[in-house]
Amino acid sequence: MKQIFTLATILALSTVKSFGQSQNFENPTVLSTAAASCWDFYGFGFSAAAPLNGVGNLYLVPTTSSASYPGSNANVGQITTPYLNLSTPSTMQFTYRLSSKLANNAYRYITVSLNDANGSAVISTITLDKNTPLTTQLSPIIALHASSAKKLVVDFTGDGDGNTGMFFDDMLISAPYAYSGVCAPSSTIILPVKLLSFRGLLNNNRAELNWAVDANETGKLFEVQKSNDGRNFSVAAVVMTTTQAGIENYTHRESMSATSFFRLKLVNNDGSSSYSNILKMGSDKATTGKAITVLQNPVAAALQFNFTAAIKSIATANIYSLNGAKVMSQNISVEAGQNSLSLDIQSKLTQGTYLLEVVSNNERSAVKIFKQ
Repeated sequence: MKQIFTLATILALSTVKSFGQSQNFENPTVLSTAAASCWDFYGFGFSAAAPLNGVGNLYLVPTTSSASYPGSNANVGQITTPYLNLSTPSTMQFTYRLSSKLANNAYRYITVSLNDANGSAVISTITLDKNTPLTTQLSPIIALHASSAKKLVVDFTGDGDGNTGMFFDDMLISAPYAYSGVCAPSSTIILPVKLLSFRGLLNNNRAELNWAVDANETGKLFEVQKSNDGRNFSVAAVVMTTTQAGIENYTHRESMSATSFFRLKLVNNDGSSSYSNILKMGSDKATTGKAITVLQNPVAAALQFNFTAAIKSIATANIYSLNGAKVMSQNISVEAGQNSLSLDIQSKLTQGTYLLEVVSNNERSAVKIFKQ
């Protein structure tokens, strides 16, 4: 019978090859402790509220919100293990749960891949929708087998319904680490390319996508992915990273004939990858003619909206309480045409009803929003 070590035991005996990993996220220090041993967690935070098992678990806020690690407020989530020895067939399994029922036409995806410096291969995808129960779910037993050492990557993505997050716990992997020191032979930890912003502009049936990244030198390429329904994406273009180190900006233009959805796949030099938030470009018939279109209402952590500007300018987004008090103000750069924008409101607004105002070129547009 194989011996299963807890995470604490693995870290304490990092110079001894283990026979498997049982990752139970029972306290917030697990993330930082595991990261020191070549695990990587993006977009996750710790939650003790209604845990799947024990007293705590990981929590990922709605995949349509925006922020970055280390808080539990990110566009997507990703868990990456150190290199594993998969020469002998192994398995993995985990538990998960939605924080609330998904709305119609909203989805969440849990994708399991094996990665190394040569690329990535998807081995399993779990799709969650409006019919997924709110009880704790146990994943299928996922088979792992490879001829060389691989990292196991679990991606959490989704679209629609900006109010539903995911809980994750009990990650059991039967494979041992590939190296006695847990990490690969090189002790240098290369951080993945980090997405700072992703926004879109629509003008004359042409989408202009703009994104900014940090640690640009660690990236390999960006896939611009396009969808007509927000669920099934295909590659519209591949943009190679420049030689610029640190912060870099990118632009891609794409013709449109109808409302479309866009996202980025960020591929790193080591073969690992992550996804951006999803941008919806185009106006629904019900909101045609409105300068501001809120994409999710009520909103939780991030207020995402489309704003149609007459000219290029620096606009101001203001949020007011119902008694007229200004509770938030932020300058935003807009181009002529439709702009896809996002404001982080998680820690700035309490639950209630507010008024979103955008002032551009001395013209004022406003819409009512509801903070969950």
